[in-house]
Amino acid sequence: MDDDDLDLPGDLEGGSSALAAGASGAGGEGEDEGYFVPPTKGQGPPANWANNSQLAMDHIVAGSFESACRLLHDQVLRHIIHKFF
Repeated sequence: MDDDDLDLPGDLEGGSSALAAGASGAGGEGEDEGYFVPPTKGQGPPANWANNSQLAMDHIVAGSFESACRLLHDQVLRHIIHKFF
């Protein structure tokens, strides 16, 4: 079966240049048709937990194990040094 044998709707029969223009949004006629894709909001809640918290548990729950270990190291070391001085 060749491409010439396919039955296409009238709006798709313009060729590959018409398809490329419609896919890029450059065609003014079909922009309102289709579906809406909302923009991304930014970071998800786990990333915010790791960025806004000094608790190692929040970093572990967010999946940031390296920063959780770094926090634990700093906090435990600070506690040990403060205990002796």
